[in-house]
Amino acid sequence: MFITIIIFLLILGILVFIHEFGHFVVAKKMGVRVDEFGFGFPPRMLGIQLIKSKTIQKLSKEEVQSLEVDNYNLPDGQELTTQIITNHIEEVSQIVPAKKWRVVWGRDKAKQDLDNENSDKGTVYSINWIPLGGFVKIKGEQGEGAEDEDSFAHKKVWQRGAIILAGVVMNFLFTVILLSVGYFVGLPQDISEEPKGAIIQNIQVETAAILQGSPADQAGMKVGDVIISLDDQAVDNVESFRNYTALQEGKTIVLQIKRDTEILTKEIQPIEIKEAGRVAIGIGLIKTGLVSFPWYKAIYKGFESTLYLTKEIFAALYTLLKNLVTVQGGFEEVSGPVGIAVLTGRVAKMGFIYLLQFMALLSINLAIINFIPFPALDGGRFLFLIIEKIRRKPVDRKIEAVIHAIGFALLMLLVVVVTFKDVSQYSGALASLWSKIFH
Repeated sequence: MFITIIIFLLILGILVFIHEFGHFVVAKKMGVRVDEFGFGFPPRMLGIQLIKSKTIQKLSKEEVQSLEVDNYNLPDGQELTTQIITNHIEEVSQIVPAKKWRVVWGRDKAKQDLDNENSDKGTVYSINWIPLGGFVKIKGEQGEGAEDEDSFAHKKVWQRGAIILAGVVMNFLFTVILLSVGYFVGLPQDISEEPKGAIIQNIQVETAAILQGSPADQAGMKVGDVIISLDDQAVDNVESFRNYTALQEGKTIVLQIKRDTEILTKEIQPIEIKEAGRVAIGIGLIKTGLVSFPWYKAIYKGFESTLYLTKEIFAALYTLLKNLVTVQGGFEEVSGPVGIAVLTGRVAKMGFIYLLQFMALLSINLAIINFIPFPALDGGRFLFLIIEKIRRKPVDRKIEAVIHAIGFALLMLLVVVVTFKDVSQYSGALASLWSKIFH
């Protein structure tokens, strides 16, 4: 379980860091000063900062000059020409630029001894004590310094909008990258219809759904169980499994299944199931395999799958919000940090490629949630920019700050409620962790 927590924190940290990195890159590109870009959350452990300075150096330069004097006529009729040669030393001032990296320890050291008008304070790249993602501190985020060209508040609406949405775009692109790598290495996928041009390995039949109260449910089968054999016969086809069990009413069949790394045996009696319209044990099966593509097709499939996931998540969010508004439930389907941590542990046991797929799903979820036009989220801040563009003047900064503060408070309340639900739902897993820590 300790490894699960570490993996969860690592995944969360990477996803948040990638999101903040998007804000950082675009802010720099737009000419906005970034005071600090940190891995993890403060307090700061240490950082490095590039200082650009200009010093004036005086250089000495020796010059030789020739001076021609008038001609003189001598008494004997000869002509004399004289020259006076002088050495002149001239001082020349030269501005010499200099760059140096300095280590920043603690909280305020970055601000000390840097007030020289000839010094340009660069971004502090920091490592912080709380290893959860990262943050970017941009000049003018709260509307200050609007008269300075390097302030966020000074920039045009489209530039500020690009900076705000950069985190969402970065998470979207990161999902594409993860899925592209996955499709190149091989991702687990439903192969009921085999994709063209794909290389398929590790073909297996696994449970995709369990009917509540059915023989399979009573026997303790779970979604994700891989069917290895049915009455000592290898299972590699969904249709043959259904046809066989349909003829076994009242008899006991023996299933050998794989769950994570365990091999389990289940004895089940098929019965007439109305929902299926035939004799069955109450499970939905899919044929899966590791699907891989050449690198150029893998990139296309990664982008295509990201778009598909985006569409499906938006549809799921719409259904969830609709059900909540119409009081039809659906809140039990929402998971918070605890639920995601438990799921991370389960996925990690299945292998790296499943964890990669899960990470891609979390990344696109983070992008979409941040895109929602709700106060305190990137989408909410972008909505204020749209209002500013329509009104041709910004919303009062104090009013906007209050709205974002209320939105943040509501989000924190939602996190607390969802976490409480997760603790109740996964109390067994949490109790196991607690006993391992304090036993």
